Amino acid sequence: LAFDSSTMGYRANLRGDGLDLNQFVNTERDREAQLPVTGHANIQIDAECAKFELGEKRGRIFDRLDLTATSDDLSFRGTKLGRTQLKLDGRDSKAQIALNADLFGYGYVGKGDVDLGDPSGPLRLTMDFNDVSLAPVIDVAAGRDLEASGKASGQLRVRGNLLGTSDPAHIEVDFSQLGFEVGDYRIAAQPPVTLKINSNQMDFGTVHFAGTNT
Repeated sequence: LAFDSSTMGYRANLRGDGLDLNQFVNTERDREAQLPVTGHANIQIDAECAKFELGEKRGRIFDRLDLTATSDDLSFRGTKLGRTQLKLDGRDSKAQIALNADLFGYGYVGKGDVDLGDPSGPLRLTMDFNDVSLAPVIDVAAGRDLEASGKASGQLRVRGNLLGTSDPAHIEVDFSQLGFEVGDYRIAAQPPVTLKINSNQMDFGTVHFAGTNT
């Protein structure tokens, strides 16, 4: 790590192992808004900035950024999700995001961007999924085994601010396919179906279902 006290500039090549994800994700969140995410991450950062600045409307956080974070024990509500790798490739305080995740036995690829020069850190991330089994997702969301299954296809989007308290990052999911099986009951949602998730609620809006034995 090299630091210039006259310009606040820096050059950094850092590595951290076993970082607490729960603490990192929830640092800026109120207690009621904290996410039940646990696990550890290994992070490698190569970055530089000729003149570091923080401003009310705009700052300069980095001129160049190369960040890789990996986690092999990411969990949600105590259930292990799988291996995840996040990469940021940035210039002028803005970074492109590449996410690769193996969750519940399915592979996912997400792309997006984040503006860290903005004090709110606006974030956008998009990830498509196809014919994914819903059984483990339902059990994790409910916190217990509901003996339900299903399939889903569609697109997941993360939007909002990564930092601060205004317009916090939230999730929207558009389903092109959504079906459930519970015992002898089989139901399918009639698209379009949109799910909105924030820190304390899930909103499906108005959904029309049809199926057998219903």
